Amino acid sequence: MPDVALITPSLHWRKNSNLFLRRAIILLTLSSECRSGASSPLPSYPSSSPSPSPSPSPPDLSTVVLVDPPLEQTPEQVAYYRKRTGDILRNPKTPEAYLEDIPVLKTNEEALFFALSVRLCDVGAVEAIFDQNVPWSFAHQLETVPDHVRVTLLAADPSKAPCARVEDVKPYPHVIAKTVWGSSHLITLEAPMVVVETALEGTEVQN
Repeated sequence: MPDVALITPSLHWRKNSNLFLRRAIILLTLSSECRSGASSPLPSYPSSSPSPSPSPSPPDLSTVVLVDPPLEQTPEQVAYYRKRTGDILRNPKTPEAYLEDIPVLKTNEEALFFALSVRLCDVGAVEAIFDQNVPWSFAHQLETVPDHVRVTLLAADPSKAPCARVEDVKPYPHVIAKTVWGSSHLITLEAPMVVVETALEGTEVQN
């Protein structure tokens, strides 16, 4: 059965994005059996008979979606985002203030979850992430993707300060790159169904 893995650096999700939960980083594996609630019965054998050896089978297709990931960042960019992120986490606002400041937040509930996500994100953990990843360079990790894994990168609109660009993965033809036109880095908020549909491409969901 296919697996779906979604990796996003965003802090929040719309509640109606169906399959996924709000997390700073989401790595969610879903099998079609788990979604349907079905279970496969295990074969039983008499105690006097040896169990047959399982025959090897090819791995199921797994889908990984990278949502506007900052694969490559210059030292200047890292310094900017480190300071900006630290300032946001050290000075959390009220849901009402976020609702006013961030146009993509449309409801009180979304603003509440945004405020909650900021308060749940540990400043020390974020600082450690920056400290442990110098230089900030991860595109080379795409060189060794297993054949049964399909990787799709969703990049934000080039006019909206994206963290990723489709050009970043041109050296890796096995990676599918798509631009989400009109969306900023907050793709999970602005176009949640694009992410969900991309994650489910090629999978079969049992009813």
